[in-house]
Amino acid sequence: MFHDVNIQTIFALDLALILQLLGVALVALVDPYIKKENKSRFYIIIACVTFLLVEPQISEAFGDVLYKSNPIFFYTFISAIDYIIRPIVIVLFIRIAGIEKGKTILYIMLGVNAFVNSMAFFNHWVFFYDDTLHWHRGPLGWVSFAISGILDLWLVVGAALKYRGLRKREAIVPTLISISVVIAVILDVELYFSPRVSFLTVAMTEASVFLYIWLHLQFVREHDEA
Repeated sequence: MFHDVNIQTIFALDLALILQLLGVALVALVDPYIKKENKSRFYIIIACVTFLLVEPQISEAFGDVLYKSNPIFFYTFISAIDYIIRPIVIVLFIRIAGIEKGKTILYIMLGVNAFVNSMAFFNHWVFFYDDTLHWHRGPLGWVSFAISGILDLWLVVGAALKYRGLRKREAIVPTLISISVVIAVILDVELYFSPRVSFLTVAMTEASVFLYIWLHLQFVREHDEA
């Protein structure tokens, strides 16, 4: 299996991304400038993105064995988890960026997204797998994308409002993170990039690294000013 050049490339990319996430986890653990709640948020982001990286490899390589008892159920479950996790990561980006307003609305949107995607177990409104395990989008399949789009916009606008004035340059990183996520989703949809490593997963990994560096530099600046 590992003699396949494509598999070797995917494995190398996965390893590089996982090492980046591991590096963020380790430096966040020992960084005295990072608040405890933000450390916890980084750990949750790292766990979510690692799942998004590792799960497709396991399903592709061992799905026939692991899910053979009820493949449609297991693939539906994994897809629902994927769609539930992605907006959670964006909300954590928002919270790490220090955007405090509208927390209740954010959590309501996450709840709506989780509820809608859970419907895949009972009907074909969101998505479904046919008997040949081909994935199909339902009429409500746009909900997760719409919620993620709103959250991306929330991150951009919230950062612009929080860091307006003399600190407006500090809004650049959250804005770039939001733009990279949007571009990644568009590329995944339009180009149908390999589902084993999606553009979105790569974007979220790099966003985690950039956001940590940005947050650390903020605390260093504030510490020096104090």
